[in-house]
Amino acid sequence: MNKAFFKKCLSILDIVEAHAISYAALETVLLHELQDDHEQRLTAQVCSYLRSCEFLKDTGRGIDLSACATVFAKAEDDSQTEALAFFECLYRVEAYRSTLRQCAAQKCAKTWLEERLDAVSLSLLTQTSLLLSDHDYYIIENEYRNNIFTIIGEYSTESDFLISNCLCAFYTKSALKDHKGVLSYKNTQLSPIAYPKWDIIHRIIETSGVPTEREAIKGLQIFFKDTLFHECNHACVLCQLDLTQLLIASHIKPFRECAHIYEAIDYHNGLLLCRNHDFLFDQGYISFHNDGTLLISKQLEKHVKDNASAYQLHTKQHLPAYLLNEERKLFLSYHRRHIFLDAESI
Repeated sequence: MNKAFFKKCLSILDIVEAHAISYAALETVLLHELQDDHEQRLTAQVCSYLRSCEFLKDTGRGIDLSACATVFAKAEDDSQTEALAFFECLYRVEAYRSTLRQCAAQKCAKTWLEERLDAVSLSLLTQTSLLLSDHDYYIIENEYRNNIFTIIGEYSTESDFLISNCLCAFYTKSALKDHKGVLSYKNTQLSPIAYPKWDIIHRIIETSGVPTEREAIKGLQIFFKDTLFHECNHACVLCQLDLTQLLIASHIKPFRECAHIYEAIDYHNGLLLCRNHDFLFDQGYISFHNDGTLLISKQLEKHVKDNASAYQLHTKQHLPAYLLNEERKLFLSYHRRHIFLDAESI
């Protein structure tokens, strides 16, 4: 399969996924968007591949492109970001992990890879700049090897995340480089949260602070929102409202206080909330314990008791367990200490 065509299909899905497109309608949507007869004939193959390799998930409210696949679609052709993104897309498929680890560690015969990867995956992988052909052998581009092993290392200690720190940092850096002109930064004197993998992030993005030019990070803000939509299944994590236009990708540590661009675009620093709950959270009227239980400030508590239905809040509400990873708990702790109105009483 041609890489450019495949990325075109991913880009189409990245745009239309907000419209609650079902798995069943996947091929119909692509056929409608693709005008070329040859491309249309390949749509069935694309849809079959997307399903088999888990590039998409069914949220119950429509299809959703994975974060790695989104980065692959948006990355510059033949860049390291593109190559790492596709590698991670495949590495998330458990059946391919052993093969990809061995491929990264040694020179691999073409026939050996053909026996262990499906034809489409191998074709797309060889069209990135990751694999260098040496007659009948493939070797990993040396410049990329350390970053490949970094990604593998992240998955060896934990796999329950949407995108590795390494790939997310590379995508962030590449998005900033795409901005024309010199960027100025603010909050350079502030400290980021104690990221468990801070060494990886800082190695790739050394610059502290966040850009003052909001236009420069517009694409990254879209990525932040898309990733939260994916993680939270297109619904407010508190009340399950699922009308797209009423959902906000809410920062836990406010953008205005972020000490590093990675904090500002990291989905761990976010919750998908409806406009009502986003305002209450942003202004500190509500927060969450690290076990996910809801905190309601004293200023709001009486109003909730008198009219709980209006606020769609009750003390038994809590964040889903899958959201409570180590990084998000660090951000929630920041919110309780610095944003929550009753911070001193906690």
